[in-house]
Amino acid sequence: ENGIPAHSFETFVYGGADSDIAQSIFDKKPGGIKSYGTTTVNVTDSQGRVFNIGFSRPTSIPVWFKITKTVDATYPIGGLTDGDTQIKNAVLNYMKNIKLGEDIIVYKIISLISNLNLSGLLDIKVELSIDGTTYTDTNQTVSTEQVAITDSVKVQVV
Repeated sequence: ENGIPAHSFETFVYGGADSDIAQSIFDKKPGGIKSYGTTTVNVTDSQGRVFNIGFSRPTSIPVWFKITKTVDATYPIGGLTDGDTQIKNAVLNYMKNIKLGEDIIVYKIISLISNLNLSGLLDIKVELSIDGTTYTDTNQTVSTEQVAITDSVKVQVV
């Protein structure tokens, strides 16, 4: 199924050194079942036998965020409680916890920002983009072989 040979399994791994990953898979995999993937590393067992250990790396999907806010005069600007910084950090923290194949849900981001209880924040609009140009206010679907990523440069609060 999904291109995986019979009697095999595929592991998607984000981060880590290839040799460490292959050794971990070898140490934990069931006997008689082959590990399959787009990356193959040779692992030698205690008897000197060499095994091909396969795993795959997910495709990284970059996501840009545009958070448009409506505020009044009580909205915190500057200093340690800067509202824009708090909003940006909330989005970055959300993305740090995104798992392989997990969709980006606009409502969750709105909820996180609302939970900051920023004084003077009257309304927010969250838009996403996967090309940095075209933004939409709908959820971003991520396949089981992908992981969504972002960084502080890709999170814009206006």
